[in-house]
Amino acid sequence: MAQQPSSDPRVVTVAELHARGLSSEPIAVREETLFGSIVEAFQQRPAVRTVAVVNARNEVVGVIPVRVLYEAMFLDVSPSAALVGATDFGAPLELVREMRHRIAGELMTEPVLLHLDDRESDAFTRIHRALMDDLPIVDADNRLVSYLDHVALAPLWIERASEAGAGE
Repeated sequence: MAQQPSSDPRVVTVAELHARGLSSEPIAVREETLFGSIVEAFQQRPAVRTVAVVNARNEVVGVIPVRVLYEAMFLDVSPSAALVGATDFGAPLELVREMRHRIAGELMTEPVLLHLDDRESDAFTRIHRALMDDLPIVDADNRLVSYLDHVALAPLWIERASEAGAGE
């Protein structure tokens, strides 16, 4: 749902953050993208910590946080280490299920998205609650525009702190 424009000049939208250059160039893969290609996508833009998974219409249908990718690599490299401390028989079965995730559609999680008309406070809250480093920004058609990293919100804090200090 679209946010109503605020009369408060201090309210900044995600679109304004994007226009200021505070967002990152996006990484997107299709649902059928193989694991190795996903790793390569992350290597091309190491500052981005989340890859968007898009369908044939380029709509974001999922995300792959970098930690999920690292966990999958860990399971491939050292599956026995993943079982250390396992106390039940279900752990090996779960490990086998996790090891078979070979394409983006199997690795992706439900997307948490930012929209261009979201306020920066909404963006901060959504990023924080999702326990992610960055979130995809999508347009009105749910198509990937860019990413907003939580660090990109720091300039807003500096501006607000300066304004608060100037008023004292």
